[in-house]
Formats: sequence, structure tokens, C-alpha cells
Amino acid sequence: MALLLGVIPFLTWIEHNTKEIIKKLAVSLTLTVISIILSIYLGITTVSMIIFAGMAAFAFWTNILVAISNRKKGWQQVGAPIAHIGVGMILMAIVVSGLFDESERIVLE
Repeated sequence: MALLLGVIPFLTWIEHNTKEIIKKLAVSLTLTVISIILSIYLGITTVSMIIFAGMAAFAFWTNILVAISNRKKGWQQVGAPIAHIGVGMILMAIVVSGLFDESERIVLE
């Protein structure tokens, strides 16, 4: 879902070739790689959580860029990207809250 949240905003109803899409995604992919490196530095160690954090960051950064590029078109064009930014933030919050999860088993006598 997060991967689709990152790719879909750059696709429109007009036909695109692959080079145009990659060119549009280059900045968000760069910011995603930086976010992944930062996540690893801050303590995310499992591969599944790194991938999940990367997809959440990709959704976040892509929609930030779309919201910025559409800001002059009015609130009707910025509403969906802002909502998707929130979804990306929720997905990242899931990863971060997992970092602080501790479980302990106690036996009561």
C-alpha cells in the first residue's frame, strides 16, 4: 500500500513513458534512501522493518513533493496529497513504536 501511495500521485490520465516517471520519482527516491540510512542509524535492525520504513518514507516524500508542486492550483489539488502524507506518517509511527516495544514474561507463584 505504501509503495502505491508513493507511485500513484505522479501518474496522471495522460500516457507517460518510463523515463518521465523515473525522472519525477528521482527526488523522492533520493530522500527515501536518506531516510532508510537514517532509520538504520537510529536503530532499526530487522530487514522487514527497514523495508516497511522505506516504503513509508517513500509515500511520505512523494506526497510532500506532489503537495508542493500542486500548491498553486488550490486546495482541491492539495487535499489528497496531504491525506496521503498523513498515511505515510502513520506507517512510520508503526515502525517507530515497534522500536520501543519490550516484552517480558513473568511467572507468578
